[in-house]
Amino acid sequence: MSLNPFQGSAKSSTGGDDYEIPSEDSHPACLVAIIDLGTHTQQFQGAFSDKREVAFVWQLAEEQTSGEPFFIAGRFTLSYHEKAGLRKALEAQRRKKYTEGESVDLTSFAGSPWMLPITHEKKIKDGKERVYAKLGAPSALPKGMTAPKPVIKPFCWFIGCGKPVPADAWLPRVYGQKIPDLINLSKELLGEKAEAGVASNGSIEEQTPF
Repeated sequence: MSLNPFQGSAKSSTGGDDYEIPSEDSHPACLVAIIDLGTHTQQFQGAFSDKREVAFVWQLAEEQTSGEPFFIAGRFTLSYHEKAGLRKALEAQRRKKYTEGESVDLTSFAGSPWMLPITHEKKIKDGKERVYAKLGAPSALPKGMTAPKPVIKPFCWFIGCGKPVPADAWLPRVYGQKIPDLINLSKELLGEKAEAGVASNGSIEEQTPF
């Protein structure tokens, strides 16, 4: 296996017919990146609202024939509400529900082991039928199973941290969109919102960025 994925050819899980995608299965994985996507306008049942979002990037145990690991990303609203997908994923991974007011520190999940269900979905693009990898609900790695050793050092990035926007070639796309593009289209970086991210622990009530 290459120890430097920055020089590799790992592709997005959204792929096409020109490279491999992970098999339909439940995959042991390691969470290698937690990336603040900033605030975006979302539509739900005809209503529009601004939501802060975050991307989780996992490295799968399975490798491509080129000898490099698969990476796959999930996009969540940055909310710790009891009905939020992010909170449900974190509770599934830690095998424990959060109590009201309990502190939530996303940075503590960097490098953590997960189980990722992946299915295949067929779509027509440019007149051709293509197969894409679709991420299901992430959960805890079953006891006795081992997550892959990360080939990069797990990291967290948030808007306002003083570091450049992550733009590494190994980063997968999120629903067909590049992670740097999503960040640059956020209201924070477009100048439509004055407040930038601040590194802190969130709580069930506060809903603050990490």
